[in-house]
Amino acid sequence: MDKNSQQIINSLKNSISNLYTIKQTLNDINVFPVPDGDTGNNMYLTFENILPQEEFTDVSDMVSYLNSQLLLHSKGNSGVILSSFLSQCLTELAISSLENPKTWIAAFSAGYTSALNSIATPKNGTMLSVMQVISNISLYSAESMTTLDDFFQKVVNIAWNETENSSQELPELKAANVIDSGSAGFTAILFGIASEFSPRIADIYEETYTPWVNSYLSKIDKPSLMRYLASRDSQEEWGYCTQFIVNKTCGVTKTKIEDMFEQFPTTQSLVVLESNSFLKIHVHSDDPEPLLEHFSNSFQIDNISCENMSDQSHSYIGNGIVVVLPSSDFTDLFQSLGIYRIIIWDHLLEPPEAVFRSISNIKNLSEIFIITCSKFSLDVISKSIKKMNSQMRPFLCSAVTIPEAVGAILEYDQNLSPSDNQERIRQKLNEVTTTTLLLTSVDGLISHQLRDETIIRDLNWQNLMFQIITSELRAANSLITIYHGSNITTKELTQFTDRFTQSYGSMELETYGTSNARDSIILSIE
Repeated sequence: MDKNSQQIINSLKNSISNLYTIKQTLNDINVFPVPDGDTGNNMYLTFENILPQEEFTDVSDMVSYLNSQLLLHSKGNSGVILSSFLSQCLTELAISSLENPKTWIAAFSAGYTSALNSIATPKNGTMLSVMQVISNISLYSAESMTTLDDFFQKVVNIAWNETENSSQELPELKAANVIDSGSAGFTAILFGIASEFSPRIADIYEETYTPWVNSYLSKIDKPSLMRYLASRDSQEEWGYCTQFIVNKTCGVTKTKIEDMFEQFPTTQSLVVLESNSFLKIHVHSDDPEPLLEHFSNSFQIDNISCENMSDQSHSYIGNGIVVVLPSSDFTDLFQSLGIYRIIIWDHLLEPPEAVFRSISNIKNLSEIFIITCSKFSLDVISKSIKKMNSQMRPFLCSAVTIPEAVGAILEYDQNLSPSDNQERIRQKLNEVTTTTLLLTSVDGLISHQLRDETIIRDLNWQNLMFQIITSELRAANSLITIYHGSNITTKELTQFTDRFTQSYGSMELETYGTSNARDSIILSIE
């Protein structure tokens, strides 16, 4: 094997190793184009089995083999774009000296053009942006072009900076407070290539770049991402990631394939890759069956795969929790806890069939965990779910107040089954005391009945609340939570908080308000 061939193989081995070390992190911060937690796997699987088992004597033959393997094994949106870039990049490297930095920039440029042309709707803030900047010769100083060591130091720095900038490019990434996982994975590949020509870069990857990427595991804001997704009409419908190969023996071209997709206007993320013998198609489709039938009637298609991205997405960002609220009050609170499946059902205005219908219309989940905020809703839904005729299995939480619903969400463990969570939460709710203070006054006084049936009355809700806390308190280190409406003023809350701190300095107080006036204040002690 000649020197060029060996360097290419070593570069790819390094890249595969780099991807392996961070693939789970790439999965965990995967937000765009679909938050389905598989970018790391897809990039790694695209690479994993491409290396030849036997030695090639000619670098062009070896590159031809690598390119065909890349296209065959490319998986997912990130994998097919990556394989398009690398295939053309390797083709350029096969005919030039790898010792010249200009050879690499020309190869990067060819790879970027190929990847760009393969994508129907390219987006900034993705690995495509990283491919573009490393191809821009104006970003390289004369000093950085002197040696391969200096050149590749510059390559990884440019790629790293662009990856960091990706967090501000796409609304999904901004909402989740993360970098683009595809860009991070592609930069890891560049580190692998660079370390073959600049050994110190391997240390930078291990000691600095990898910890930096891993730091986003603690930065990712999934509740914020869910709120953003909830603001979009199609947040729950991702469709299917569909891939297949079209044999070129029938004379089909890339342009013809792209033209045929005009008959399927709802498809997204179309990528078409071309080799000497076949075309690889990747597309996101709501219903892949008509599409596959159409292409199979026209061409010979093979290697068909369809993955339900909705299932993957809900496994990644969702937990199957559905909250039923009697009004829009406190929806912001539940969204901040990562819940975006919220059903508003006012039983005074809508019949029981309304909430039953809303639950039945939830799609793409095999199991749901329903949390209510009132005893009436709990009873109605308990009867309704017994009549459900669907493949979805509903589990009902025993929460009957806002605080209990919040506690149930905080206690929910995604590693447990819904039935196990039912029991876990039931035990937790037994430790929570919830009381509702009605603000309706009679003869100018607000009344409340304590647990021992004592009736207390006062002009001031704050005085009553302190009597309730004193009566219900079970431990000195309790958490006290107040849920109130907009009719409770900031001044009143400040007075209550100051008095609470003086009286119960060892306890924690939290308050949650709504933009609507409420005729009650809910108190939770746990």
